[in-house]
Amino acid sequence: MPDYDSVVGGAEAPVSSHVAESIIDSEVGPALAYHLARNPEVLTRLNSMSAMQSARELGRIEASIVSAPTQTAATVAKTTTAPRPAGTSTSQGRTTVPDPKDMSMDEYRKHRAAQGARWAR
Repeated sequence: MPDYDSVVGGAEAPVSSHVAESIIDSEVGPALAYHLARNPEVLTRLNSMSAMQSARELGRIEASIVSAPTQTAATVAKTTTAPRPAGTSTSQGRTTVPDPKDMSMDEYRKHRAAQGARWAR
């Protein structure tokens, strides 16, 4: 809700104490406040009800807000810029590099130089 501050902050309809308490106690209180700021006639109706009646009506509104499909960042399909996953290896854990213990000293030095070892240059 990019206009949340302007809508809720600019609302001029009074809120009775029992309605305000229900909004504060709600798990989706900010969404309820936004809905009531955009629909002042609903807020006026809630203010005229008893605390129990307004709590029930706010529960209905809350359920409609929760079940309403909203397009958030999590629901929008995104394409990623990450590289593709590495392909699967068919080596099954086998290495193509000979075991260093079976190399001569010259082969070992070349092997380590290819890996970037400073001492082998």
